[in-house]
Amino acid sequence: MRKECPWCDKELERVDHSFFKCKFIEGFWRRIFNWWEMRLEPVEAASWSIWPARNEVVFNQKMIPMDTMIYHSKMRAMMWVRAVYNEVILTESSWWFCPLKCRSHNKTYKGSEMNWRFPPRGWLKFNVCGVVFKDKAGGGGVLRDEDGVARALFSSPSEVKDAELVELKSIGVALELYEGMGWATCCPLFIEVGSNVVFKWLSETESRLGKLHYFFAEIERRSYLSFRKAEHMGNEMAFALAIVGVKRSDTFKAWC
Repeated sequence: MRKECPWCDKELERVDHSFFKCKFIEGFWRRIFNWWEMRLEPVEAASWSIWPARNEVVFNQKMIPMDTMIYHSKMRAMMWVRAVYNEVILTESSWWFCPLKCRSHNKTYKGSEMNWRFPPRGWLKFNVCGVVFKDKAGGGGVLRDEDGVARALFSSPSEVKDAELVELKSIGVALELYEGMGWATCCPLFIEVGSNVVFKWLSETESRLGKLHYFFAEIERRSYLSFRKAEHMGNEMAFALAIVGVKRSDTFKAWC
């Protein structure tokens, strides 16, 4: 049975060391509290992220990168806020950089000024986005049901340095995630895109790039799938995930 700290492999594993005092974990806490712009002091969402990461090291010999642990902590904290405080609306693009700078409203979620549209009852909806910043590109997306509950999320870097092509790639990742959950046989799907160009490609056959013929052929064979253009500010979380994807070296996917 493992006795050494799974992070530094130097001292005996103890709760106070492996969760708070190990040099690796100290770096984790420092980044979490820089994110919150607060003094260093453990918080629950971050503590919970350490535990499954620790179990991956101990039982599966899989080291979880620091960036992934930070990402899980931020996402978990946002999901907890949404689950507990339905009336609070976050500016999701700000959440990833500093939660204290998120704008909030005291209006109900469905009656708020947010432009995220709920899909028809019985449908699910993926919002996707692709971005490029200084020769770095990434895509992201969030799948929600008719009640606005997040069912799946992803963000990923991209070797394609064109925002429209990154968004198409994000649609492919969204479909892979959706079909991987086995929902394609029971729920039709809306995909909302942020780009006018991408939406035109999807809705007008003659506007499509010839080199993407195979991609669009794959899209059209999926009878459960429809597309529409996201409203202004209606694609905010997908955009935030795309920005995170630019800064990541690997692909993040999660679903419930």
